[in-house]
Amino acid sequence: MYEIDKLLGQIVTIKTVSGMEIIAQLISNDDTNNTICLDHPKLVVVTNEQIAVIPYTFTSKSATIFIDKSHVLSITESLPSSADDYNTVVEEDSKELADK
Repeated sequence: MYEIDKLLGQIVTIKTVSGMEIIAQLISNDDTNNTICLDHPKLVVVTNEQIAVIPYTFTSKSATIFIDKSHVLSITESLPSSADDYNTVVEEDSKELADK
């Protein structure tokens, strides 16, 4: 597919075959099971002509997910500004969970 292993540990942007755009930290690439593992995935959406991120799921905890690579159209390193914004959101989410 791609040289995914070079992106391990990085903040990546994934475009799925269904059109979803996901930003997350790439944790692992499993060629045997044809999956990738993502930490703190967020969906990228456009709202009021601005780009925003929302939870990957609203009704479950999704701190770590596995995606079958057959559902992935592309995976690229996120732009530095997007990665910084993503990291800020993840830190804020972690603080909120710690306070509960």
